Amino acid sequence: MWLRLVVSASLAIVLVVVAINFGMRTLRGVGPIDGVEMSEPEPAPEPVGIPLRQTHDLALARFTQRDVDALREYLTTSPRDRLAAALAEEDTRFLGVRGLSTDVPSVDDASRAVREGRVQTIPGTTDAAINEEHAELIARARRYAAAYNALLLSRSGAR
Repeated sequence: MWLRLVVSASLAIVLVVVAINFGMRTLRGVGPIDGVEMSEPEPAPEPVGIPLRQTHDLALARFTQRDVDALREYLTTSPRDRLAAALAEEDTRFLGVRGLSTDVPSVDDASRAVREGRVQTIPGTTDAAINEEHAELIARARRYAAAYNALLLSRSGAR
């Protein structure tokens, strides 16, 4: 009885190995399938839509203490004063905070504003703070952008 069980198990293992080997050969296009030779695959269709940026542009941003210092300095100007300076230069863009996506506080249709290029991101913001101070400054930047955008919206009367 044990001999019959061992022989059956061995035969099952051999059959599985043969099936896997045949499957791998056909997946790689080695040899015929049912007597039909494999042809070259059709070329992939041309990509559609917005092309991706170069791979080197997709590298993760590496924030340094210099970015933290720049963010701290940026936040020293009041939202009201920054808006007055921007409007003097006819810049009516909203302020955004970088993260996985750009957050535009106080703006109802933020994704549209981003798509239309009506958002300027606050330098030094990210969703990956390098230390506790940076995390606190990013939280302050979010409140800053909310105040700035609310002031801008109150001047234009739109949301």
